[in-house]
Amino acid sequence: MTAVTTRPNLKYEILEKKGARTIVEITALLKTRFARDSGIVYCFSRKECDQTAQTLRLNQIKADAYHAGLSDSQRTDIQTKWITDKIKVVCATIAFGMGIDKPDVRFVIHYSLPKSIEGFYQEAGRAGRDGEKAQCLLYYSYKDMHRIRSLIEFGNDKGSPEAIKTHIDNLWRIVSFCENKTECRRTMLLNYFGEKFDRSQCRSRPGTTCDNCSIQGEYKSVDMTALSKEVVKFIGEKCGNSSNSSWATNFTANHVIDVCKGSENQKIKSTGHNSSNLHGQAKQFSRSDVERLIRKMTVEGYLDEIHVPSRDGIVHAYIKTGPLAPQLMSGNAKPVPVADRASAQLQFLVRTPEVSAAALARAAGMVGPPSQGAVPLDPPARLRFCVPTPVVLAW
Repeated sequence: MTAVTTRPNLKYEILEKKGARTIVEITALLKTRFARDSGIVYCFSRKECDQTAQTLRLNQIKADAYHAGLSDSQRTDIQTKWITDKIKVVCATIAFGMGIDKPDVRFVIHYSLPKSIEGFYQEAGRAGRDGEKAQCLLYYSYKDMHRIRSLIEFGNDKGSPEAIKTHIDNLWRIVSFCENKTECRRTMLLNYFGEKFDRSQCRSRPGTTCDNCSIQGEYKSVDMTALSKEVVKFIGEKCGNSSNSSWATNFTANHVIDVCKGSENQKIKSTGHNSSNLHGQAKQFSRSDVERLIRKMTVEGYLDEIHVPSRDGIVHAYIKTGPLAPQLMSGNAKPVPVADRASAQLQFLVRTPEVSAAALARAAGMVGPPSQGAVPLDPPARLRFCVPTPVVLAW
């Protein structure tokens, strides 16, 4: 057996995935930072591979899709073109890259959430095999977790109950990896494989320091245990645990977040949840911060989610109390900590929420949404912006 080792030339970064804007952001990166480089964009499905490759080609990026829906000869042709630099970007499912030795891959982008930490480590590891600096970017959205979990639980090729549990456990681990805003990415990856790593080594290489180590020291701890207990109490009373799936007790995480934020929307009024103790308890936090608290509590096992398919085949996720909820309520669980950003002097790139997708598209030389066929501007527009830094929470 060979021990897992760190790759000091790889820079790991988790970016927020923001719907249709994400492909605009990726296009901007490929036309600027990676304009002359070869790389891989890993996608969730065959359809997503085809759509992503088409959008990139419409914007003068030499790209092609690679997935199991292609014939053997088509896949071989795409591999050959990529290895010989006739195309620069391959938009692929996880089937691509195994056994292919291309040393000068400068970036690996995960357009969707990988299914496991092992998968992410292996796929990201296809970058920078020549020892030169390479980027490993993962666009993360909690919604992708629901897509993958639905396939695991309700897909045509789902396995035994034991296999399903293993897949879901692996999924939660990669979600936890992405949600973590404070620990070194390299430390988390190597600890998962049973190896030790000193995060000072990550900080010692400024060019490839991971995203969390780059902002290390800009957070202060805030104890969220009291609010977490109120959340568990509310969900326990109104929703029950995962064994309770009656429609009367099925509420989404978004509904609970609305209650935390003090919303007075029609559903909250009609259910009487505006008179609960939880209502308005998190007014001082942004919605995204409350969302991340709920997700952390779910990952830690204090909350749970059940997936229920509707009659029209759409799978809905409903929030419930988790197996560790009693420990939290009894005081036997460790506090639920977050970190409040202490400094507002931070530099943001294309992921700043105040910059529109249209502005990013203009910066990348794109015109029109990808679905309408983006056309490159000539010459490409240049974009400069300065925005205030929002106060956020991080775990």
